[in-house]
Amino acid sequence: MSSGIFEENGYRLWWTYFEQPLLPGEASDAARGLLERALPGATSQLQKLPTGKPFLAQTTLKLSISHAPCMVAVALAPFEIGMDVEAPHPRLLRIKDRVFTREECEWAQQGLLQLSALWTAREALYKLDSNRGLDFRRELGTNAAEREGFPTLGHIRREGTPDRLAQLHYHSVNDHLFCVASYLNNQ
Repeated sequence: MSSGIFEENGYRLWWTYFEQPLLPGEASDAARGLLERALPGATSQLQKLPTGKPFLAQTTLKLSISHAPCMVAVALAPFEIGMDVEAPHPRLLRIKDRVFTREECEWAQQGLLQLSALWTAREALYKLDSNRGLDFRRELGTNAAEREGFPTLGHIRREGTPDRLAQLHYHSVNDHLFCVASYLNNQ
């Protein structure tokens, strides 16, 4: 097991890597333990919105939690935040045409790492918006096709609401990719 923290752009991201995959209940317990280490007393404040998004009841800090089979992560910020962690996995090859735009699929032809960057961005944007029912392909997107590196901007486009832009930040640990999304200018 190893742990660490990333601090940048006003957020903090704590992570713990496990040598063996965690079972679903173990991942939830590990996330609570990580949150408690990050912010003592926070687990007693942990609640969920009707959409399922976790929040802390007695603080203005915003929270995002994610896990992969061998990784648990918690992100905290004074502004809305969404975060995801994944290990590159071949299943992304099967779903890419249903989830990503044609331009994003062309950009991601370089491999699984690029597909993972797109997937973690979508998940982070979904968590940032916190509204159920978003269409990953039509309502969430990135500027991947405009760049050589990972996408740096994401957008949320829901009918009847103004488009929202988000900045995307990536980190990598033990073959896992993290993406953190926050609204541009903290909209």
